[in-house]
Amino acid sequence: MRNTGGNGTYPKVEVQWLNQAVCFYQIYSWLTVKCQAIRHLSKLQPFNNKNSHL
Repeated sequence: MRNTGGNGTYPKVEVQWLNQAVCFYQIYSWLTVKCQAIRHLSKLQPFNNKNSHL
């Protein structure tokens, strides 16, 4: 016997929530890597500048 009643949309909402959480995590991870790279490059910038001694 099949149960057709109840929360039929609950699994869809759950999957949508999980997809949004994964998307947020991917964007957060990407931004974290980019920010770390920018910080790293900004620390190296004075050494790469030929006129830094002036």
